[in-house]
Amino acid sequence: NEPGADYRNFNVVFRKDYYLFSLSTPEGVIKDLQFHFPGRINIDNLTAAVAIALKCGVSEAEIRRSVPLFRGVRRRFDIRINMPGLTYIDDYAHHPGEIKACIRSLRDYFGGRKITGIFQPHLFSRTRDHAHEFAEILDELDEAILLPIYPAREKPVEGVTSELIYNMMKLKNKKIVQPENTVAMLDPDRLDVLVTIGAGDIDRLVEPIEKKLRGSNRKAEFKG
Repeated sequence: NEPGADYRNFNVVFRKDYYLFSLSTPEGVIKDLQFHFPGRINIDNLTAAVAIALKCGVSEAEIRRSVPLFRGVRRRFDIRINMPGLTYIDDYAHHPGEIKACIRSLRDYFGGRKITGIFQPHLFSRTRDHAHEFAEILDELDEAILLPIYPAREKPVEGVTSELIYNMMKLKNKKIVQPENTVAMLDPDRLDVLVTIGAGDIDRLVEPIEKKLRGSNRKAEFKG
């Protein structure tokens, strides 16, 4: 979405539960598109998708009709639960830029609500190289819960653990928790907006967390 690009979104405005924006193309401007999938970064992703669609011969009318109907994909700002006063979102973000986009999108959508993030760092090398960036981004949460690093293809690196990020964070409301203890330590009555973040096996916690939150005594009003 760089200035001067052939396809570029602009005049992006966030309304109550959707984005309104215009799209500049080589053929002209598509004005006032409604996009209901959360996340400013997803408008950039949509811009690329529209560019491909137009190249393939999809009409502006079809694009205008289809964009408001798109509700996203699994593990990409995936709204699992939306209860009065309690929302749970799961996101695959694992690089600092992606996590920043996720948290900023949460702030767009949920304003001043308390945001609790459960983050599982992915790879020892990425944690080592970007620990300071992770810490700065996670400081934008109201509460941060860190899980141990998911190694994927890597062997442990001496001195590189989740504590590396933890110790760099300025946020006071933070803790490191083992995965097997995560669901049990969550108190639905103390949560407002909860997000799980990571590309490792944190996805194994999604259904147990969702089950616990759905079983809370708040009347569910699921978004979907």
